[in-house]
Amino acid sequence: MTGGIPLTPGVELPAHIDHIDRDILRELEEDARLPWAELGRRVSLTAPAVRERVLRLQREGVLTGWHASVDAGRLGRPIDAYVRVAAPSQQRQERLVEFALEHPEVVECHGLTGDDSYLVRVRVTDMHALDRITTSLSVFGRTNTSIVLASPVSRRSTASDIG
Repeated sequence: MTGGIPLTPGVELPAHIDHIDRDILRELEEDARLPWAELGRRVSLTAPAVRERVLRLQREGVLTGWHASVDAGRLGRPIDAYVRVAAPSQQRQERLVEFALEHPEVVECHGLTGDDSYLVRVRVTDMHALDRITTSLSVFGRTNTSIVLASPVSRRSTASDIG
């Protein structure tokens, strides 16, 4: 170990991230709207001290944003599906990314290693909409679609296993 906090065997935090930073990250992942004073109370720091740490974590790129968790089903998009796409050429991969950026039903798009090029997550209104989007994605390469039936682990804290 080189001064970082052990995570799992062979993995550690950078030395500049200490247990207080870890606790701050855990609390913010649970509730990003915590006032400085309450966050400070939970991690045993003053409000100004916790604010400085949060600003440092932002400057260093550890803390990358503040997000609301929205229930897409309540907004009329109850079907959650993942589409794996094997795009055979760089040109098709680039077009796939452009397609993903232009279609609001695409909520995530991840480049992959292995047989598939991309994993595309879509939220749609119904099975007809899913069929339309998967048909559209098939022009970029072979597709394989999986519909989410349940999410027993969802939005787990990234900082939960640190230290």
